Amino acid sequence: MTQIEKILQEVFGNINFEQQPSIEAIRRFHSKYTYCLDEEGKEIIGLACRESDCENLSLTAKFKHLQYLNISGNSNLKTIQFEEAMPDLFHLDLNENALEQLTLPAGFAVLKHLDVSRNKLKQLDMQGSMPALTFLDISANQVGDLILNTPALQYAYLLDNQLSRLNFNSIPRKLEVLHLKNNKLESLPSNFSSFDSLNSLFIHGNPLPAIPKELISSEENGNSYEEVWNYLQDLGEGTVINTRVKLIIVGNGRVGKTSMYRRLANEPHNKEEPFTHGVQIGQLDKEDLPEVKTEDLKLQAWDFGGQEIFYATHQFFLSDEAVYVLAWTDEENVVAYKKKDKDILPFDEQWRSCEYWLENIRLRATSSPVLIVQTHSDVIQNKCSSDPDWEKPPYNAIPINFSAAKDFGLMELKSLLTNGLNTAIPMLGQEFPRSYEHVIQLIQQLKQEQPSITHSHFLQLCNQAGIQEGGEQTLLEYLVKSGVVVYFNKPFLKEVIYIDPNWLTQQVYLLINNDLRARKGRIDQAYLERLLPSPDYDEKKRNQFVELLKSFELIFEPKGESFYIAPQYLPERLDSTEQKLHNIILGDLSLVFVFRFPKFLPDNVMINFLSRYGPYSNDIYWKNGICFSSEDGANCIMHFE
Repeated sequence: MTQIEKILQEVFGNINFEQQPSIEAIRRFHSKYTYCLDEEGKEIIGLACRESDCENLSLTAKFKHLQYLNISGNSNLKTIQFEEAMPDLFHLDLNENALEQLTLPAGFAVLKHLDVSRNKLKQLDMQGSMPALTFLDISANQVGDLILNTPALQYAYLLDNQLSRLNFNSIPRKLEVLHLKNNKLESLPSNFSSFDSLNSLFIHGNPLPAIPKELISSEENGNSYEEVWNYLQDLGEGTVINTRVKLIIVGNGRVGKTSMYRRLANEPHNKEEPFTHGVQIGQLDKEDLPEVKTEDLKLQAWDFGGQEIFYATHQFFLSDEAVYVLAWTDEENVVAYKKKDKDILPFDEQWRSCEYWLENIRLRATSSPVLIVQTHSDVIQNKCSSDPDWEKPPYNAIPINFSAAKDFGLMELKSLLTNGLNTAIPMLGQEFPRSYEHVIQLIQQLKQEQPSITHSHFLQLCNQAGIQEGGEQTLLEYLVKSGVVVYFNKPFLKEVIYIDPNWLTQQVYLLINNDLRARKGRIDQAYLERLLPSPDYDEKKRNQFVELLKSFELIFEPKGESFYIAPQYLPERLDSTEQKLHNIILGDLSLVFVFRFPKFLPDNVMINFLSRYGPYSNDIYWKNGICFSSEDGANCIMHFE
C-alpha cells in the first residue's frame, strides 16, 4: 500500500480510491472515489468522495495542498473538520450531506466555489475573508445568521434557510444574483444599495416589513430586483411616515353601518339615517383614534351599502392590508327599518349569514384584521350570541357589542380599531419616499377639477416629483392600497386612473341600480345617455364606463345586438318559447360537471359566468342559468341551484 493510500484510508476508512491524472478528469468522469496528485506525485491536489458511509471526517495538514475537494451525497456525514485552511483550494463541494455545523478557518485565499447546499446546517462560520469566492450556495439548510466577507462574490444562493440576519462585511460590488427566497429576513443587508452589479433579487417568502408587498414578486422564483431597487433609490432622496390606510365597513342592509361610522367620526347619531347607496367614502383622523401609533392619521373609511344589488360590485373595491369591520345583528332586529324603506328596497332582498360575510372578506383579504361589530346591542334582547368559530382561523375575527344610539361599546370599538391598525397593518407607520407625498399633493389639486387622469399624465406627475424611472408602478400600487386612487390594470381600463374614488363609485352605482330590474337588465344607448348626460359625458366617457363593467364581467353584449345585459337583473325564469328551446337542447345533453360550494358562493360568480358566456347564448339565458355554444359548436347548459 502506498503512502497516499494509507493517508486516504486513515481518513475515509476502507474505501478503494481510484487515481485520475488530473482535476479535470475527476470532474469529467464523476467517479465516486477518486484522487489526483501534483506533478511530482507527492501531494494530493484533487479529491472526490461521494455516497460513502462516513459519519465524521477530519482533514489534517496532509490535505493542505488540495485544489479541488468534493465530498457530497454522503447521507451519514454529520461532521467535517478542517484543522487548518487550504490556501490552494479553489473548489469545495459539500452538498447533500448531513452536516449540522461547519467552520472554515481563515486562509482560504483562492477559494472560488463553495457549495454546502442541502445539509442540516444551523451554523456556517466562515472565518476571515474569502477574497476570491465568486459562487456560494447554502440553500436548503437551517442557517439563521450569516456574516459574509466575500468582496468578489457574484452568485449567492441562500434560499430556503432560517435567515433572520444577513450581513456583508465587505461590499460585493460584482454580485449579480442574490437568492433569498423563503427565509425570515426582516431587512435587506445594510449596504444593499452599494451592490452595483446586482440584477437578480429573489425575496419571496420573507417578512421584510419595510418593503411594500407589491414590490415582491408573487412567484416563488420571481425577480424583484428592479422594483425594490427603484423604491430604495427613491427612499434615499428623503422619507415620510405613511399615515394612510383603509377601513372597510360591510354587512347586510339597515344594520347600522353608517351610524357606526358617524359615531367613530364623532358625528351625532341620526335616527333617520338613510340607507347607503353603493359606497360612501369618509375619513377618520388622529383625533378620532388618538392612540394610533403615528403622529397623524388619514384612515379612509369605505362604507359599503348592504343591499343585495351592490354585492357583485363590492369585489372591485375590497383590498388587503386594510381594517375590516363587519356590522352584524340578527335579522329581526332590523325588521322595523326594512319596513320603513320597503318602497325603495329590492323586493327580493336576501339576508346573508355572518359566515357569508367572513368568507367574502377572507377571499379578498387573507391577512387583514376583522372586527365583528354586533349592532343594536344596547337592548339586551337584541344581543346576538357569538360563534366561537368566528374567532378561529381563517377568520380570526374579534366580536364586540355596540350601539350607535347610546354609544354602547364605542370606546372599546375605537380601542380595537387602534390595536388592529398598530399591530396588523405593516403599511401604517412605514417609511415611504417623500416624493410619494409630492405626487399625492399634485393629485389632490387635480381632483378639484377632474375625477380621473390618464396613465401617461400620472407618469408625468411622478417625473415632476422626482420619482426614479421604473418606480411609478410601485407608487401606483401604494395609492390603490391606501385608497387615494382606484386603478384597474385591465384592457381598455389601464390607461385611466380615477383620482376621485367617491365620484367613481357613485357613477358605477348610478348605472347598476334597481331600475334595471324592470328593464330585465337591458342597458341601451338611451339608458346611458339619460344617466350619463351631455355635456358632462361624451360618447368616449360613456364607453369607458361600459368597458369598466364589461371588464369586470358585470354586463355582456348579446350576439349581433347594440345593447348590453346586466345578468343580476334578469328574470328568474325563461319565457315559454325560450323554455321550449332549453328543453330541446337539454334532451340532447348529458351531465358532465357538478360543482359544489359547501360553504360560500360569492355573488359575483354567477353574474361573471353569465357575462362571460352570454355572447354565445343565442338569447337563452336567465338569472340562474344559460344555454350557449362553444367555439367548435358544442351545445352547453349551465344551471345554478
